Amino acid sequence: MERPLRVAVIGCGAIAQMMHLPTLGERPDLFTITGLADIDRATLDAVGKRYHVTRRATDFHELLSDPQAEAILVLASGGHRKFVLPALAAGKHVFVEKPLALTVEDADAVIGASERAGRMLMVGLVLRFW
Repeated sequence: MERPLRVAVIGCGAIAQMMHLPTLGERPDLFTITGLADIDRATLDAVGKRYHVTRRATDFHELLSDPQAEAILVLASGGHRKFVLPALAAGKHVFVEKPLALTVEDADAVIGASERAGRMLMVGLVLRFW
């Protein structure tokens, strides 16, 4: 890569803190964290301080308008459609933690949006090859 991939993170909870953020932080040659979003301000500020990220939002939509962010990591819990569809519409590539969706309808909508947007959509499913 010519330069690190610029990513914004939606969801700063357990999986983000245990897995994804440490990996991103350990590889500044590959990744730059451009922003963080979480509904819990205390968690958001603690994680932002830990990873030296100044752009922080309790409304994830604020990250989607950032031209610096090339990709969005959706690490929030629950259904992900509400995060993924706006991210794709904003022209961002998306990595989403499992599950991609809670219904077949949501999965179809997300996959269709990715295809229409011409953006990569990747689901983090570590058990895929077990």
